Amino acid sequence: MTINPVRKERDTAGDLISFVHADARDALAKLPDNSFDCLITDPPFGIAITKNEREVGRPHWDRSRIAFDRTFWAEARRVLKPGANLVAMGHPKSFARMSVAIEDAGFDIADTISWIHGQGYPAGFRHLDDELRRVGGTAIASEYEGWGNMLRPSFEPIVLARNLGSNDSLPALIDAGGAGGFNVDALRLPVGGEERSRTPGKVNLTATWRVNRPEGRKSSPPPAGRLPGNVLLQHAVGCDEDRCEESCPVAEIRRQGLSKRGRNEDASRFYRSFYHHPKATRAERPEVDGITGPSVKPVGVMEWLVALTTRPGQLVLDPFAGTGTTLEACARAGVRAVGIEREAAYLPLLELRIARLNSSPS
Repeated sequence: MTINPVRKERDTAGDLISFVHADARDALAKLPDNSFDCLITDPPFGIAITKNEREVGRPHWDRSRIAFDRTFWAEARRVLKPGANLVAMGHPKSFARMSVAIEDAGFDIADTISWIHGQGYPAGFRHLDDELRRVGGTAIASEYEGWGNMLRPSFEPIVLARNLGSNDSLPALIDAGGAGGFNVDALRLPVGGEERSRTPGKVNLTATWRVNRPEGRKSSPPPAGRLPGNVLLQHAVGCDEDRCEESCPVAEIRRQGLSKRGRNEDASRFYRSFYHHPKATRAERPEVDGITGPSVKPVGVMEWLVALTTRPGQLVLDPFAGTGTTLEACARAGVRAVGIEREAAYLPLLELRIARLNSSPS
């Protein structure tokens, strides 16, 4: 067992983060019930999209189907406090199976966040006309010119779940010593000075939802800011505060805008956006002897998730720590965290990330 603490002066409770070299299934079995306030993790996608070489005698971690295993998530539920949040990153091809496994383990699915980055590359993309010629279908290959076998991945789903039974009350569980809930005030979207006033419209027979307000009163944004939404937008690599790249998802939303009464509105204001790291930057990817993680998440996105689902001083579990992005985000927020990592090749990367944290100003 390897444990590496990070100390921060603001953390009076002791060491903030640590990690253990172990298979998550074995490590979870040794943990006591109701130990953690939250679980935040990026598990294997189970679709073998990485190019890392196989280890001798076993497939690479990305081929693992552990995220689809109900018994794994049931064990994760056991070590979480009642009401505790679970945050699991996914892939568009396989997150539905992961979500079902999480729900079958007894969790309540609260929401799914769409992290839209627009920078993905379709690993395994093939031009169908070329593939048809390769397999002998030359006669019809020309009919499939311009056709392919997949789309460019532009978003990653993030499943939000709660350790909450069908008859449980979240406030009651929290009051009894549990955990959970979302810190929405910490992540509200600033409203600025835009004019959004409008008078109430009539409700027709097909309406399923309405906002009730006194007759003739106009709507206005909440003074504290809009509630955080379940869509996260990622700027393109070359974007800054003054301009966006043509390929930027935020710029596209601005261009398409909502049109009301003949004027365009900047619809991107409804979403939280992140600059400078559509994917994790080189500086955010620890590298030792040429080895780095294949799917390192940006610290900014993980900090947002930590701020949403935890309180300072709480204890977070990451069963698939990788190179430690979740652990770093927790440390920066004053949240304690324990990571579990099976791959020995990633241990030096975890050590390096923690060393950087230890040497950075508090």
